[in-house]
Amino acid sequence: MQYTMNSAGNAQQPQADSIPSKLIDMMPRDDAAVKHPQLSNYDVLLRTSGSGGDFVRPESIGNRRFRVTLSLYGGRYAAPSNSNENRHAVAREVIATVTDRCKGRFYEVQDNGSWEEMVMSSQRLIAIVERALSNGPSDYRPTTNTAATVRRHGALVEQAPARTLLRSLSAASVVSNSSHESTDQLPAHAQHRTATPTAAEAITIPAPFDVVCGPSGIADNNHTGNNRLAVLLSLRRDQYKSTNPNGRERIVHELTVTMIDDSSARFLRRMANGTYTVVGRDASTALIKDGLHLAAYGKRPTKRTASRKRGQNSEVSKLMDRRHKKQILSRLERRVTDNANGINESTAPTKLLHCPIQTKSVRGLESLSSARRVTFGELPKVMSFQVPV
Repeated sequence: MQYTMNSAGNAQQPQADSIPSKLIDMMPRDDAAVKHPQLSNYDVLLRTSGSGGDFVRPESIGNRRFRVTLSLYGGRYAAPSNSNENRHAVAREVIATVTDRCKGRFYEVQDNGSWEEMVMSSQRLIAIVERALSNGPSDYRPTTNTAATVRRHGALVEQAPARTLLRSLSAASVVSNSSHESTDQLPAHAQHRTATPTAAEAITIPAPFDVVCGPSGIADNNHTGNNRLAVLLSLRRDQYKSTNPNGRERIVHELTVTMIDDSSARFLRRMANGTYTVVGRDASTALIKDGLHLAAYGKRPTKRTASRKRGQNSEVSKLMDRRHKKQILSRLERRVTDNANGINESTAPTKLLHCPIQTKSVRGLESLSSARRVTFGELPKVMSFQVPV
């Protein structure tokens, strides 16, 4: 970094145009006179300097989620077979994910500290997203080291864990048969009898891609893995609502594979002593299913709702059974009546259609003079003879 000397001989800081553009976290100037709009959890705050863009405010949930989105689309963007047109399409899809699906906005921090909303179709915004997809955020690049934190440019940056087979198969990352699940920290359908974890199995610091779970399921905090899962759930919620039960199970399975197998992420629950234990795969799947239901419908499925549905189905079944039995009894009574009257249902029709006839005045034939259907059940009660016209 070069410094210039003023007339007094004092060193001055370089201008903003000479600072290289990098994906680093920098705090905007705190100016009380400048009014800022209220940010949502999906708004992205950018600082453009020179020809590049910098992320602002590392504690912003929207910036964290945007970085997670970049990590999800980075593989598609960097595919060797992709053309420039396909890369532009991926960048526009990332922008649409933030603005359309998540209802977020992009803000640019001006030199005076004010924020200006960026248009979705802005070429500058598309260029910033493409540059971010091409370079990749430094805290989402996979490394060969284990999960660690390093200080870079004065900001605490978390490095993603190495996606190695050793980590995927380690005893600390995979616990079979939910051996460390607790009945007081997980949803009811994910509860099992547990054993006390050993000191070797306890985890003191979650890895960046791990998902931290609370008493009622997936905790809503600023952890990187939780934000990454929240983005995945928001991307699949519309498909989850519109598909059938088999399709929903398939979506849950795909998200489980994406989180646990592809990213080597773990679902952790916090113990009373401050350490974390790994949640089993079955319970993790149940937590993902709860998260999808919550993202799609705004509430978690409960046992009471399921039991109410089972009760409603039971009442409907009982009603159908009673109706079926009533129909059978009615047919049996009709057969008994017909047999008593000497009518064979196998050879005679059950009803006579009315046809124009002329009847002689015989006692009991008045009932046949009207235009209506006459059943065999009425014939034994009437003594008549008919002469066709």
